[in-house]
Amino acid sequence: MERWFTDKEKYLDRIFIIGILLLLIGWTVIQPLGGGPDEKMRYSIVQYIFVHLKLPHGGDPEILDRTWGFSYAFQPILPYILSAIFVKIGSYFTMNGFLLLLCARFVNIILGTLMALYTRKLSKLIFKAALSQWLFTLLVVLLPMQLFMHTYVNTDSMALLSTVLIVYSWIKGCENNWDIKSCIVLAIGIILCAMSYYNAYGYILCSMILFLFCYVQLQKYKIKIDWVLLLKKGSIISIIVLIGIGWWFIRSYIIYDGDFLGLRIRDEYAEIYAIDSLKPSIHETFYNQGYSIWYMLRHSNFIVLTSKSFIAMFGNMAVGVYDWIYYGYLVLIVIGLLGMFIPQKNRSYLTRLNDKQVILLHFNMFLCMIIPNVLNIWAAYSYDYQPQGRYSLPMLVSLMYFVSIGIHKVINRFVKKEKIRQPILFAISAWIILVCVVCLRMFIIPMYL
Repeated sequence: MERWFTDKEKYLDRIFIIGILLLLIGWTVIQPLGGGPDEKMRYSIVQYIFVHLKLPHGGDPEILDRTWGFSYAFQPILPYILSAIFVKIGSYFTMNGFLLLLCARFVNIILGTLMALYTRKLSKLIFKAALSQWLFTLLVVLLPMQLFMHTYVNTDSMALLSTVLIVYSWIKGCENNWDIKSCIVLAIGIILCAMSYYNAYGYILCSMILFLFCYVQLQKYKIKIDWVLLLKKGSIISIIVLIGIGWWFIRSYIIYDGDFLGLRIRDEYAEIYAIDSLKPSIHETFYNQGYSIWYMLRHSNFIVLTSKSFIAMFGNMAVGVYDWIYYGYLVLIVIGLLGMFIPQKNRSYLTRLNDKQVILLHFNMFLCMIIPNVLNIWAAYSYDYQPQGRYSLPMLVSLMYFVSIGIHKVINRFVKKEKIRQPILFAISAWIILVCVVCLRMFIIPMYL
């Protein structure tokens, strides 16, 4: 079985990427405007850029939401800029409103397909065995909620692609001593991350940590830093990143009176224009009611709903799926994470990296798994209680990195015969595909058709 997957690798890769592209197109086409969370608010920014041919102020009346009192234009909007370009191109052929919406959504279809492509490339850097590669690929790409993010207008799609690009560049950089190609890929990943979604910013922080420690050595209880290579290659990454993102944050600094992140000004607008119950000063949260974060986690449905909607919850987080799907993913994740603690004398993953590099990678992947959840919990606690798993989705590639390695180690430890190991990996992968098909057939299609 392993040999067949190895021999048919290129053929299967093409089928997989084309299949993801067609799946996303089909899902997108049947979904009406507002099919995803806050899509109307997001699409209004695309329409503004299309009509006025300029970037909006976050408080412009044309895009300001009268319920929440703010717009998404206070934060980075690169995906919406690209969507507006696609809408402009589409307008030369039609002015049909829904077809122009599809043009805007097509940006995320492309981003989702690219994510699938680079996840596949990443899997080959982590594992040599073809079935283990496919397990990681399917765990990341076919998570129903992940697919959903690429079917409507949002910034999450670009953020998810950026996380895969960044992790891919980490491993390639460690393998090739940060050659120019690895530096460029990392820079592109950071740009896409910085210009899309703040909850994914942990990958930017960890990129700096990992890159720095690639040039730090401990010799005879002394720290030695290769400053020449660190500064030479770091400057390449920094220059590209500054060119890619500097203009946006300088613009925000100027028009929002020094608030380059756009968070303070967003709250100021919400205080003025939001409906009374949603004004930040009086909006009820666990924080301003004097409860602790621990109290929120224990006495609310935050953990359950966030976990479920991380896996699969469609529409405006209102359409769940079968319990066996949630329990199945829970079992895979728990087994995989526990499996990471199984020691291996001869490492069977990341074989082109040395032990120091693997430890460094593990550490940063762990941080990237934790940071989005910390931000999600803090936002729900102190700003607006929304138990939504999509806010934690930036951890996906890091989580499934550990889960796939853990499952790989569990099978190698407890299943001695190779002829049995391969069918187990195949069965898990087949189950993931089945879940995706069931979600589409039993929930997505009936919801819209």
